[in-house]
Amino acid sequence: MSIISSYIVPHPPIVVPEVGGKQIKKIQQTFDMYQTIAKEIAQQQPDIIIISSPHAITYKDFYTIKQQKKLTGNFHQFRDRSIALEFSVDEVLTENLIKTCTNNDIPLQVEQDDAALDHGTLVPLYFINQVYQGFNIVVLSSSYQSLNKHFQLGKTIQEIGPEEKRVIYIASGDLSHKLKKDGPYGISKEGPVLDERITNIVKSNTLKDLQEIPDDLRRKGAECGLGSFVMMSGAIDSLKFKSTIYSYEKTFGVGYLIASFKGKDPYVELAEKTIHNYIKNKTKITCPPNLEKQLSDANHGVFVTLHKNGRLRGCIGTATNTQPTLADEIIENAISASTKDPRFPPVTKKELPDLEISVDVLQRATKTTKKELNPKHYGIIIKKGFKSGL
Repeated sequence: MSIISSYIVPHPPIVVPEVGGKQIKKIQQTFDMYQTIAKEIAQQQPDIIIISSPHAITYKDFYTIKQQKKLTGNFHQFRDRSIALEFSVDEVLTENLIKTCTNNDIPLQVEQDDAALDHGTLVPLYFINQVYQGFNIVVLSSSYQSLNKHFQLGKTIQEIGPEEKRVIYIASGDLSHKLKKDGPYGISKEGPVLDERITNIVKSNTLKDLQEIPDDLRRKGAECGLGSFVMMSGAIDSLKFKSTIYSYEKTFGVGYLIASFKGKDPYVELAEKTIHNYIKNKTKITCPPNLEKQLSDANHGVFVTLHKNGRLRGCIGTATNTQPTLADEIIENAISASTKDPRFPPVTKKELPDLEISVDVLQRATKTTKKELNPKHYGIIIKKGFKSGL
């Protein structure tokens, strides 16, 4: 089993359009970033999504895991009758996790009676389901066990599962619920302190420090996500993931944090390997084995852009594919961006450590009207006679 990335997400039902309606504008950044990470997850094409939620059925002495073949969810309790979702449980991973936890003296029990998904699980799945289907899920609860025990359960997840499966871990949880006097839970001086501490730990990517947050600060700050976050930190502890904070909002007096933990973007990693090899050895690499499906199966136009010390150092691209696969397109354009941009001399070996590389994949061009153009989402190709520009 390979955990390819993980995310911290909040779970306010109001962020779901069918529930929140116009109220979404008050947490627009959270809504926008939820859509962003959903698209990211779709691009990664996971086989399994593991979700830990503080609102799954929670017990003092043990964790729970759902083992029903099908799990369903809706937002009826939040006055929406239009949404009904169903997901399949990954039975192999679930059974392996139960056995391994038993052997490791981690108190994990099967939640037999309830096939319904709680809103802490359902909110992130709602957004993912909009753009990607066909994955299985594993749903874990937090508990009143120590944070170190949460971490150990997370560590267990790394040890199990079919090796070929691609897994994403989602830690659902809100931060402090005591950030505003007029919020539903009021305000405490510990609320902002707790949120600042958690966000600083995430930003610095020192996730083990989450276990050091005092119980008194947790209680007075009234968080609901720390156990879930610590469980996730155990699951990715030995992985070299980089943390990125996408958004943090506290409009309603509750802290909503969205963050990711990912390795190098596979597109950028391929471009980087190509450039380093070509500049050092003057040879073009062959496509590495076991590439992501999108790299090996699809073909698109690609732009590879280089910056050095914040300044453009090269950019070459193709509006439509000229190679059989996306990987081949990246390789060709990476070489061109580093050696054939007429505005710059070829990149030298000394410059390689200072390069910042980005890869932009272009979708198929379609005809459009001026009214439909949105510069935040779309580029434009203009042609006249033999001339064209992008």
